[in-house]
Amino acid sequence: MSWLRRYKSIFFLTVATIFLLLAQSAYWLNHTIFDQKSFNSIVSTTLQSESSREAIAQNIINRALEDKPILRRTVGPQATQLVTGLLGTDLATQSFNTVIDRTYAYLTSKSPQPIAIDLTSIKVPLSGLVSFAERLGREASFDPSNIPDSIELFNPKNIPDIYSYSIALLWLGPLFWLSSIVIFATYIYRGRAVYAKRVYIVGGLCIAVSGVGLLFGPIIPPTVAALVPTLELRPVVGDLISSLLQPFTQQMYVTIILTGLFLACFGQRRQLAKLVIGVSNKVSHTSQKSTKSQKKK
Repeated sequence: MSWLRRYKSIFFLTVATIFLLLAQSAYWLNHTIFDQKSFNSIVSTTLQSESSREAIAQNIINRALEDKPILRRTVGPQATQLVTGLLGTDLATQSFNTVIDRTYAYLTSKSPQPIAIDLTSIKVPLSGLVSFAERLGREASFDPSNIPDSIELFNPKNIPDIYSYSIALLWLGPLFWLSSIVIFATYIYRGRAVYAKRVYIVGGLCIAVSGVGLLFGPIIPPTVAALVPTLELRPVVGDLISSLLQPFTQQMYVTIILTGLFLACFGQRRQLAKLVIGVSNKVSHTSQKSTKSQKKK
């Protein structure tokens, strides 16, 4: 029946490994997604970065000049640069704050609304700049009235219900932590005769599950970004998801480093214990020889 015990061990270790990954995910959700202060800081930094503003501006100009392909090729880059600059001013701050609030509500509420950027705040100053150029005798490159009032970044209709899964994971998080610890501890305890080998196995599984977690970083952002219908806005959504996953990636690296340090210390401890036992046996053997020689005398 040794094969049955072996397969039972493999099964429970697999379950414990999955629970550990789910527990790590629950910790990330609690401290990144559902922590509004941390969430706002990450999203704000990402949306107001140069690359995000440029991608949004490019989408705005493409939509404003979609019926004028020649004009879009000739004046598009300059117009994009102008709108990118306006998106970096205080005029667009409220629009970005609204996007951040909508994004947070999208991930943490039961009835999320589409995430859209309000562009009315930049249309007025942009119209002023065009009028000023016309008064100087320059031909206007495009009509700001063609700019849409808003552009949609994401629509909840495109993906499954995230909120229900997130809440379930948050509630089950402590149970996942406890279950993985109990299973790993029981596995080591039941194999006391070869406990060192089992400690290394558990440590290796912790490192392996962290390695799997690291794969989320390069896999999830492009997958989610592909759900965005507008091509120019996909990099914005991809960068946003990557930024939100960054704390999770850091968790995985911390787990790998701490587990590696523990296993290294554990290995040195075993070597030290063997050395102490060897020295003790040698001293004991020497003492016994000395005692026997004294008795002979």
